[in-house]
Amino acid sequence: MKKFTQLVLSAAAFVPLHGLAQSAASNVQLYGRLDISVNQHHFSGTPTQAEKSVTLMSSDTSLFGFKGSEDLGGGARAYFKIESGFNLDTGMQYSSTTLFNRETYVGIASDRYGAVQLGSQYVPTQWLTKKADPFERSSTGALLTLFQESATNAYGYVAQFNNAVQYISPEVAGVVGRAYWSAGEGSNLGNAWSLGIEYTGSRLWIGATAGGSHTTGAMVGLPGPTATDRSTALGATYALDSFKLHGFLINDSIDGRSRMNGYMAGVSIPFGPGEFHTSYSRRHRLDVNNADSSLLAVNYNYLMSKRTTLYLSASRLDNEAASRFGVWPASREAAALGYPFGGQDVTALQLGIRHLF
Repeated sequence: MKKFTQLVLSAAAFVPLHGLAQSAASNVQLYGRLDISVNQHHFSGTPTQAEKSVTLMSSDTSLFGFKGSEDLGGGARAYFKIESGFNLDTGMQYSSTTLFNRETYVGIASDRYGAVQLGSQYVPTQWLTKKADPFERSSTGALLTLFQESATNAYGYVAQFNNAVQYISPEVAGVVGRAYWSAGEGSNLGNAWSLGIEYTGSRLWIGATAGGSHTTGAMVGLPGPTATDRSTALGATYALDSFKLHGFLINDSIDGRSRMNGYMAGVSIPFGPGEFHTSYSRRHRLDVNNADSSLLAVNYNYLMSKRTTLYLSASRLDNEAASRFGVWPASREAAALGYPFGGQDVTALQLGIRHLF
């Protein structure tokens, strides 16, 4: 009888918990982006390197993720997001060490007081570039090419930090603010911080960010174990009746010395069942001679549906002798082959398909 009673109580306890789990699961969304292209890259000749043409297949920000929310009542809600990037051309994870290498966070939001979210998160500048860039950080004209810090580019904004807390204000008269802080968690590099503000009107959108982080001195060619990297950025778009203007400015300094200035100007033009995009970006190094780069790109997105897009892109990236930037997204595959060498210009043609789910 005792065992029977325990079994009945266990079953009774399981029923509401099981029902609650089903209710919560119904509010979780699986989403993703599948983007792949064939790229033809031509690398110009230099005094020490012969010209070279290669055909590369590349995945451009392919990802999947889960997100969901729960209504807490009184205009409040709890929410979460976990997202993983992968290479569609190989099926491999984008990161060899982290499954959910993109944003992973949980937060609480209030209609009146704003939102606080904790986890691995993009900095405010990442969202600034997404809105300012006519290519939306994709294809051969992606704004990230010349201005985002990477393993081969130590001067630019850092896109993401782990162990971060971010406050996002409620919208007031079209204005939204962000405050971001990342814990160093015992690292000798210390903490990172960033602030952002943006305004959205009927035609004008404008935003500004400022942030600071720490890196090793060796990473940026300076003596000492650490160096402080600070960047400021300004982005804007203005929608006219038949096209939209895009603009972006960035300054990056290391330990108070200006090292890089850059800008982008672009246009988006609706045309038929799609849209033309074009932009010109230039990056200027103040501390190194002959290390500037510029990128001119144009593309057409053909919208087959709300979720599926075919696109054709072309670009020209000019590198001075001490610069060796490649054209996104096939710059990763090209780098694995050793291209471009310093001073090689890159002419790129891209044909791709993008599907959202």
